[in-house]
Amino acid sequence: MRYISNQSHYGKCDQLEKVEHTLNECCLHFAERKLLRKVFPKLDPKILLDTKKGLGAVAKFLDSLPQLL
Repeated sequence: MRYISNQSHYGKCDQLEKVEHTLNECCLHFAERKLLRKVFPKLDPKILLDTKKGLGAVAKFLDSLPQLL
């Protein structure tokens, strides 16, 4: 089983890597974010993380970014 680190750190884009940043705005993940936008165009983390459909999209997004895990 893989876990996302709960320690905050700065990523390659020099921004603090937080859930909201990674899901909504990180310039390094623009292409992968299209997976999320297909499900919920506004990328509201509460909806993405609190619904079955949203969690499925987030899981696909994270699978496409193994460096985050």
